[in-house]
Amino acid sequence: MSEFATHVQNIVRPYPGTGKKRDPASLLHGYYAIITNVAGGYNDYVAEYFNDLAPRDFIEQVLRDPTAQRFPEFEEFARQVDDLDEQFRRLLTPTPVAPGKSWWTTHLPLRAGRRFNDEMRTLFDYRAEPAEDGGGTWY
Repeated sequence: MSEFATHVQNIVRPYPGTGKKRDPASLLHGYYAIITNVAGGYNDYVAEYFNDLAPRDFIEQVLRDPTAQRFPEFEEFARQVDDLDEQFRRLLTPTPVAPGKSWWTTHLPLRAGRRFNDEMRTLFDYRAEPAEDGGGTWY
């Protein structure tokens, strides 16, 4: 394991319950997973959506960490995050809809399944375009 990965494991909170540490690859994978789910028309509860965004919050912690920025792998990590951010932004509202501090929490999906849409309308007075097949995975 690289020193960068070890550093990330030390600064990012481990998975609840298991205590398994998060490394750069698992953060990128988790972020990619929510992007894929949103692309398919997110359809879980709003609280779960914000929970699913946790990898992006942890990524931001790494991006802002001065020590992490000194590792050679950081540049490639940041480039991959930029690529994922670009993909995700295309799936979200162009202006903020929900309260929050980060663009990935204030801009909501443009397409959503029925369950998620109903909750977004109640909580944020926002309705996304309905996902054609009802949305992503039903949990």
